[in-house]
Amino acid sequence: METQAFFEKIQDRIIEEILNAKSSIHIAVAWFTDNDIFDAIYKKAKEGVRVELMIANDSINRNSGIQYHLISDIGGLFLMVGDIKKNESLMHNKFCVIDNKNIITGSYNWSKKAQKNSENITIVSDADELASQFIKEFNKLVEKYSIHSVGDVDILTIIKRLNILKEMIEIKDKDDIDSQISKFINIINKLQYNNNLYEIVNFIKNGNYDIALNKIDTFIDLYTSITIYNDPEISELNLELKSLEIQVGVLEEEKVEIEKLLHTYNHRHNIEVGEIIRQILLLRRELLKKQAFNDKEKEQKYEEAKQDYENFEQDYNDSKEMNICDVTEAEKLEIKAIFRACCKICHPDVVSEEFKQDANAIFIKLKNSYDKNDISSLKSLYENLKSGKFTLSSSQKIKINQLLNRVVILRGKVKELSVIIYNLMSSEAYRTIISIENWDDHFKDLKIQLFEELNRLKNYKIEK
Repeated sequence: METQAFFEKIQDRIIEEILNAKSSIHIAVAWFTDNDIFDAIYKKAKEGVRVELMIANDSINRNSGIQYHLISDIGGLFLMVGDIKKNESLMHNKFCVIDNKNIITGSYNWSKKAQKNSENITIVSDADELASQFIKEFNKLVEKYSIHSVGDVDILTIIKRLNILKEMIEIKDKDDIDSQISKFINIINKLQYNNNLYEIVNFIKNGNYDIALNKIDTFIDLYTSITIYNDPEISELNLELKSLEIQVGVLEEEKVEIEKLLHTYNHRHNIEVGEIIRQILLLRRELLKKQAFNDKEKEQKYEEAKQDYENFEQDYNDSKEMNICDVTEAEKLEIKAIFRACCKICHPDVVSEEFKQDANAIFIKLKNSYDKNDISSLKSLYENLKSGKFTLSSSQKIKINQLLNRVVILRGKVKELSVIIYNLMSSEAYRTIISIENWDDHFKDLKIQLFEELNRLKNYKIEK
């Protein structure tokens, strides 16, 4: 499984992933008004890729001008779910599962307006098990919304008819089976989405009674579950929680990666040219001290130069004490992979409540080892984490109010991390560092410039 966050050209990236789909696309997004993304989806549907699209029943979508029904017209599925006028909660999910293994999620709404916002997406590749969890919850939503939204036909009627069919099959009454099948077909013909129910019908018609009974039991178990039936928001919240956990993990990794780049550059900067800069700042301080003695107007500049020197010397001394291991490019990749694997297990924002304190302590050690390129320590931490001490909050069955609370907390965390990353990437220091093609050449040139400045100050001091 590989995860990556994207902050730029998000629409292009989503379209690229969609156009690479080979077999299926499952989409649940609240607002979908982007014609270009829809065109890509419709193109794949016409090529035979199974497309299932679920969006919020909201005026923004209804007035978008997009002909969503084209998906269902060529054999796919389209559902517009929830209705504010009927006091039904709107779906707030934003995810897509492609080919049962690749997941797109994040803060980015699939809308025209979103292209102008500071949003992000996370793409999880080759994650079959995780993708199956998303699709399982997606199917629960499809069944819930399609069945409950049809006039006089409700889930209880469906279950009653399935139980009658089950009895007829168990006593092997062929005539009654055929009679009940006809009645059952008349009922499910009224439903928007009835693939699973028609599948049961076909197994019965073909005499595959054992499979049919198993399918009936699975369907009844799903819809007689007290949790699912009485708390229809749980499937949506479970999906959002899982999505938010992924986003928090990936955004945290991105933040740590940027911070490490800045930290590594600053460390090398101090090692390569720190002493030269210290001498320059010291000379400036001494020169301004003399000038301030004779000219009171220079006192402010002297105080600033004094403060600059003291601040730099403190940072310089701290940096000299920091031991960052020299590693090869291959070891850098290994360190990054181990760190990311550990984050997925022990990030304090996604583990269940009882483990947060321990997870936080381990995460601090983890980040410290990562910053120092301490591969031995990272491997040791990873081996301990693989023992399975921590569990993710989304893997637990909790009450809906607790689930909603976790979702709200992680929504806030995603926004917080997004702002931090945006500010880091917008900083002059980061933009300067990423523009450097070769650090060796960069520091070589910088040394020449700083020596020139140092010699200029020395000569100026002598002249004075």
